[in-house]
Amino acid sequence: MEVIDQEGEPLTPAELKIQLQAVKKHCEKVGEGPNIAVLTAGNRTEWAKTREKMVEMDPVNARNLSVIEKSIVVLAFDDAMPKDMGEVLHQALVGSCKNRWFDHIHTEVFFKNGLFASHIEHTPADGMVGTYFGNFLFAQTQRSGPIQKYQVPDRPVSEPDELTFTIDDEIRDAIIHTEETFSQQASDLELICPSFTDYGKKFIRSFKLHPEAYMQAALQLAYFRMHGM
Repeated sequence: MEVIDQEGEPLTPAELKIQLQAVKKHCEKVGEGPNIAVLTAGNRTEWAKTREKMVEMDPVNARNLSVIEKSIVVLAFDDAMPKDMGEVLHQALVGSCKNRWFDHIHTEVFFKNGLFASHIEHTPADGMVGTYFGNFLFAQTQRSGPIQKYQVPDRPVSEPDELTFTIDDEIRDAIIHTEETFSQQASDLELICPSFTDYGKKFIRSFKLHPEAYMQAALQLAYFRMHGM
């Protein structure tokens, strides 16, 4: 889905809404696809081999993968309705793996009740880059106000384009196996999201420490105390 017009100007929120509604309507019409994204949730080496096979199988596959990997952001829309932050994190981390592209640096997961979470893939950039992006996104949403106040300009906008992949039975089996493995691993995860209010970043910085480095050290110390290694 394009987010800029033919002149390079960004679409308005009202235009983006129309585009997303078109995607939703199309998906409801054609039904569930082969769930290629599941493969990105699996073993890195196995996914690399499958990806290479897909590229060699059909040049359209190579184009589709390039479009996804070079996109600004991946949007995932879930039917789940988490009730609190703990459930939001659990659903975002180990919910559906069918619509997350785990290789992408930034995936926004939107839930049916309006809550959302972010997936940050650390390889292309430092984790704080994703944090800044998320903070900007939230602040911009607050400043933008209700979508009803935006008009739909009279200009041509490219329609959303479905990315259709060519796959064979071996790739289908890889998708099934990866989803089963992911679900098995996810079932063993317990996640709690408490709020720590004893002190914050100002206190940490008073000791001339960076809050992120402090938290990284705290996590490693906690792991060492629990597991002794």
